[in-house]
Amino acid sequence: TYTGDGNRDLTLRGKPIVVLGTAGPAETILECGGTEEEPHRGFRLTDGEGPDSRIVGLTVTGGFAAGRLPECYGGGILCMGSSPTIEDCWIVGNRSGHFGGGMVCYEDASPTLRRVRFLDNEAVNNGGGFGSKMRCSPLLVDVVFAGNSAKRGGAFWAFKAGATIENATFYGNEAPIRASGLFTNEAEVRIRRSIIAASRGSMVMTCTVPRTVRVRDCIFFDNDEGDALPRCAIDQGGNRSVDPLFVDPENGDFRLRDGSPCIPESDEDPRIGARL
Repeated sequence: TYTGDGNRDLTLRGKPIVVLGTAGPAETILECGGTEEEPHRGFRLTDGEGPDSRIVGLTVTGGFAAGRLPECYGGGILCMGSSPTIEDCWIVGNRSGHFGGGMVCYEDASPTLRRVRFLDNEAVNNGGGFGSKMRCSPLLVDVVFAGNSAKRGGAFWAFKAGATIENATFYGNEAPIRASGLFTNEAEVRIRRSIIAASRGSMVMTCTVPRTVRVRDCIFFDNDEGDALPRCAIDQGGNRSVDPLFVDPENGDFRLRDGSPCIPESDEDPRIGARL
């Protein structure tokens, strides 16, 4: 566990380098120690980093984003004007005074995230787990959003931006006002082969502009306001309401039991949900 100055508010200075936790996120932890009075986050990526700038195998926890814009964005990671690669990381228990409790993409930032878990993050306003704002197009593959919360977009929020989400698992995210799962505001979002379950407090998905979210081969189950797609979303087929048969979701085990409808029966069928 790494704490204190030199182990938080990290920058890559635009360099194509790898920050690697060789033992993986369970063993390599950045404890940011951020508070509203003394905000800190894990990473501040604002120097034009590209895909060869990589963060791999870390847990980022205890971040708190506060202050003037954009410093109040992204409790765990702020990615602004850069497009790094983030893999095999856990973004856990971070908070934002505005939006993006776990992570934010802002102004021409299009990172790639693979096998990343957003757990128990919180934003005061929008995007408890993840936020994307202004000309961003992040790619999220094999990601988990669980236990995140915000007023709107408990797990995910996008504004005047795009996003592609593939093989994601959403579970137990919460928003009391709007969109416990995904809230899109003038944003083009594609979500495929994903599970959205046990969303609490409001409708699972809300789009402020009709036909801007495309949904394909997804499973919706046990969401507070029902499992039907909102009329603003484009149903591209293959969407169902059925129990995904997680092993032990209440204790964070989102592996699939034998017989799960998310496990492909043949090579032609898509796998649904995050590969864990």
